[in-house]
Amino acid sequence: MAKGLKSIVAAVSVGALLAGSAWAGDVVVHLKGGKAEGTLYVVLYDEATYNTDDNVDSQITENFEGGDVTVTFKDVEPGTYAFTAWHDLDADGDFDMNQYGMPIDGFAARAGTSLMGPPTWTNQKFEVSEDTVEMTEPLIYMAQ
Repeated sequence: MAKGLKSIVAAVSVGALLAGSAWAGDVVVHLKGGKAEGTLYVVLYDEATYNTDDNVDSQITENFEGGDVTVTFKDVEPGTYAFTAWHDLDADGDFDMNQYGMPIDGFAARAGTSLMGPPTWTNQKFEVSEDTVEMTEPLIYMAQ
């Protein structure tokens, strides 16, 4: 009897895990026009982690070869998220700015070319459901 009960509990647990992932969606970010050097960071945030050292998920590409790149965050739970990308051109771990406060390193954000100032949670957030969310943004190099 205990062995049968263990089998039922195991089956229910596996079913719950599978059902949970069925409700998760992917976030696909297409980045265009990267320069061939440095390190590329693409980060997925929720509201609690936005602009902090914490995040929901991240992908790092060292020795970035430039051009266009697609990053996929798999099985993201339904909710509200934002992404940012940072292209650390000299791979020094610092977001470099020039003497006028303009970014030297590349970056990408939702509607990045129309931003007037730094991205905020309000202008960057998007919803994830069980469907795939795709967005395409250019990597922006302002002070080059």
